[in-house]
Amino acid sequence: MLQVYYYKLGKRKGVKQRIFKRTPIHDNFRTQDSQLDPECRYVFRKPKGAVHESKITIRFWIITIILAALTIITLKIR
Repeated sequence: MLQVYYYKLGKRKGVKQRIFKRTPIHDNFRTQDSQLDPECRYVFRKPKGAVHESKITIRFWIITIILAALTIITLKIR
């Protein structure tokens, strides 16, 4: 939703702009610079090259586990 709003806001100004290279977010990491629109301005252009799908999946798993552990730790049982 944020990507669409930002694109429409820039379109009103006459500028093609996006926050991420692609959505959903995991496609952002798989996209190479040659696949991007040269006329469009991107806020986040990293990583420069494409990242393998399994590496992206493992990183999201790690982030999920850390956030789940943080949730359990901060959970207050009444």
